[in-house]
Amino acid sequence: MIQCKKCLEEKDASCFRLRKNGRHHSLTCIECSNKVSIQKYKSISLEEKIKLLGRVRERSYKKNFNITIEDYDRILKEQEFKCAICSITEKESIQLFGTRLHVDHDHESGQVRGLLCFDCNTGLGLFKDSEEFLLNAAKYVEDAL
Repeated sequence: MIQCKKCLEEKDASCFRLRKNGRHHSLTCIECSNKVSIQKYKSISLEEKIKLLGRVRERSYKKNFNITIEDYDRILKEQEFKCAICSITEKESIQLFGTRLHVDHDHESGQVRGLLCFDCNTGLGLFKDSEEFLLNAAKYVEDAL
């Protein structure tokens, strides 16, 4: 059991995040940490929120796809600001799905293929990047017409 330094409650260790070293738990429980984060986020200006989201996006692209925001923007421009499959614009994607276009990549090689809207990215993911499955699906639809 660990006592949270914020709420002073004794809680099980599972209620605390591990520190970066992976050996010791935080002194503040997850619930209290989340409350503090929410309060801090609510108190910052819109400009600061935009900067924060940009940093989060930059880290995510680098960690997951090894690209920068500039790489994303270049790919987006090359695709004429549209999904590589269905041609929905990024603006429409934000309006419909609440997200920018997703970075599509080959799950085996990690190679970035392009940018897709939520539906196309999810659909492609359901097919597990199987060329055979996609060809069979295309034949099925073609035969049904």
